[in-house]
Amino acid sequence: MANYLNYIKPVCTRVFSTLLAFLFGLCVSAQSFVADGISYRVTSDNEVAAFDSKLEVTVIPDEVSYNDKTYKVTSVRGWDPGVNSSATHGWGSVGKLTLGKNIKTIGVLAFCRLESHNSVYENTLDLDEIELNEGLETIEDAAFRESKIREIKLPQTLKTIGYEAFSRARIHEIKLPSSLISIGKNAFSNSYITGVLDIPNSVTTIGEHAFSNSKIE
Repeated sequence: MANYLNYIKPVCTRVFSTLLAFLFGLCVSAQSFVADGISYRVTSDNEVAAFDSKLEVTVIPDEVSYNDKTYKVTSVRGWDPGVNSSATHGWGSVGKLTLGKNIKTIGVLAFCRLESHNSVYENTLDLDEIELNEGLETIEDAAFRESKIREIKLPQTLKTIGYEAFSRARIHEIKLPSSLISIGKNAFSNSYITGVLDIPNSVTTIGEHAFSNSKIE
C-alpha cells in the first residue's frame, strides 16, 4: 500500500498542477480591460499586451494596474490577442505613439491596417510618429508595412526585424543598430529609404529581397 501511495502521489500532484495551469490559462485569456483610454489583454500572470487606444497622442505606460494587480506592458499588438482577429484592428485614433520601457515585442501587423481601394491595398492607419523604447527586441512581420511614418529611430536593443516589417513604408532614413541579428525577407522592400545603409557586423541573417526596389544606394 505504501509503495502504491508513493507512486500515485506524484502523479496526482502533476495532474493537479496541470489542471491549475489550464484553469489559470482560461482565466488569463478571458481578461481584457481599458485603462486611461488604452486597451490591454492579460497575457501572463504579470504581463499585458496593449492593442488599441482612443487617444490621438498616446503614451503606453511601463506598467498598468487592473483589479488591484500591477502588470508590465511587454508587447504591442494590432488587435486583441484574445480575439485573434485583425478585423478588430486597433490604433485607428492614434497619430503619435510612445512606447513604455518594458515593451519587448511589436506584433504582426501591429501598425498596419490594410484596406483595398480599386484592388490596391494600403495602410489606412493615421499613425505618423512613433518613439520606440530601448529594451525593444523584436519587430514582427509587416508591423510597419506601408506605414505613413517618415522618421523612426531603432533602439540599440533590437535583435530581429521580421518579414515585410517596413515594406513600402515611407521612412526616408534609418540606422540599423549594432544589436541587430536578423533581417527578414522583404523587410525593407519598396521602401522610401535613400542614401547608404550600413549593415552592422552583428547581423547573421538577411532574408531574400530584404532591400529590393528601394532607393538605397
